[in-house]
Amino acid sequence: AYLVLGMLAHSYVHGPTVPWHLLKGVEAADCATPQASSQSPAAAVAAAEIVSKNSREVPPQLAKPWFEVCRLLRMPPVLTAGATDL
Repeated sequence: AYLVLGMLAHSYVHGPTVPWHLLKGVEAADCATPQASSQSPAAAVAAAEIVSKNSREVPPQLAKPWFEVCRLLRMPPVLTAGATDL
């Protein structure tokens, strides 16, 4: 639960800023980010920054269970190398 909730929270916060258009084999139509449109790269970056600023707060439906799991495990509410690699 710690890993899944942490991955979801981090994806929610950082997902809009990931340069999905740079991944090989990913078609622009497959991406749900602002970079997927036919915008110029500068416009896509500006749009991603707007989306990113608006989505930096993790919703309570995700934050509360994650914090509860973190409390029970006595782990910080961030993804750690030990948690993701083990």
